[in-house]
Amino acid sequence: LAEVLRSLPNLRRLNLRQNNLSIADLWALCNMTQLEILQIQGNSLEGDAPRVWKCLAGLGHVQILDLSHNGIFAVPGADWKDDMVLALRSMRRLEDLILFGNGAPPGDLTNVLDRVAQLRE
Repeated sequence: LAEVLRSLPNLRRLNLRQNNLSIADLWALCNMTQLEILQIQGNSLEGDAPRVWKCLAGLGHVQILDLSHNGIFAVPGADWKDDMVLALRSMRRLEDLILFGNGAPPGDLTNVLDRVAQLRE
């Protein structure tokens, strides 16, 4: 899948729900600089939040990002907050962010979203 994704740099919409994506597949998205809608819910990226956010940091055109039901925040103590802030800050056109079903402590997620909002002001 990663090879196919790398060959589609001008893709604008990608829906890979429940496809058992790996982090290697996710890294292939870094080349998709024109991507506007990314739906990758239900892919079991459990506990790999720092790498998930690092992969997504270059997607500046994304307007809709759906990462629901991936369990990416499921590892207690994993340091994902700074990576998430950087990734979301780079997504200047982001309008919809869907993250339910990922195991993030509500206070942590609220703190990150507040930081992103302050940086965008």
